[in-house]
Amino acid sequence: MKAQIEENLKIELEKYFSELESLIDSVEKITISPNKKKKTSTPTFIQGESIIKLPATPGIYLVYRANEERPFYCGESGNLKSRLEYHFSNRKDAIEHSTLKKCFYDINDRIMIAMSDILCIKIIEVPFCRWDVEDFFHRKYSINRKKVRKKSKTNK
Repeated sequence: MKAQIEENLKIELEKYFSELESLIDSVEKITISPNKKKKTSTPTFIQGESIIKLPATPGIYLVYRANEERPFYCGESGNLKSRLEYHFSNRKDAIEHSTLKKCFYDINDRIMIAMSDILCIKIIEVPFCRWDVEDFFHRKYSINRKKVRKKSKTNK
């Protein structure tokens, strides 16, 4: 009985991750643009021809360099809107501490105007188990590996 339940669960999980993979492949990329109207540090997100509002819900996001089909970064958040506005803002703390920025960009290239020309994102809302989904995409694309991240004081 236990073996059958485990086998059924394995099949359903494989189906779930396969569907998430298809979903992320079908999602249109979102570009990031400095907010020209408000002159704030909060970016404008554009999908196709439309300015969009990001959902303030849990999910994962993949970050791509312009014209590349393979993401180089994947993250998760309990609030996609808040996290992505933070990552792509010109706020001093985001420039200094955003994992996305620290791991991949020199401090002089971490301002929104520079990043908006070279990056785009895809998002999917994931109401639960988003860490597992993030890990799935980490393994699928071999991204966000620990060797890329700077060591913390406890790991030295």
